[in-house]
Amino acid sequence: MIRLRSSKPDDAAELLQVWRNAVDSSHEFLTPEDRVAIDPLVADYVASAELLIATRNDRPVAFMGVTGQNIDSLFIDPSAQRIGIGRLLTDTVRASHSIGDLASRWSVAQRRMAMAGRIRSCTCAAAKCPQ
Repeated sequence: MIRLRSSKPDDAAELLQVWRNAVDSSHEFLTPEDRVAIDPLVADYVASAELLIATRNDRPVAFMGVTGQNIDSLFIDPSAQRIGIGRLLTDTVRASHSIGDLASRWSVAQRRMAMAGRIRSCTCAAAKCPQ
């Protein structure tokens, strides 16, 4: 059963692993060097931010960060994807934070990710590196 709760300081290591797993499965545009650079920033973020987390069997499998009416982060471990956790988190946050049109907010995020992929593709094409 999936349960939602606020994050606690001792969740940080497991939330960092959720982030790593989610990024490994979906962020092909990040290089290994990018990951090394970002990892400590994410470790600090999950240790200090107030996050809404989804747990399964009392273990974190997803988290969402919200500031005001903006969704700052949403990461779901691949083992828990496609079972409605993203919808549960967004619906919960929408109801509790008066967030209106999530579709337009997500489309901006999707465009940014697509652009990052295009930039990497163009850079690799110019440098003749494998993609």
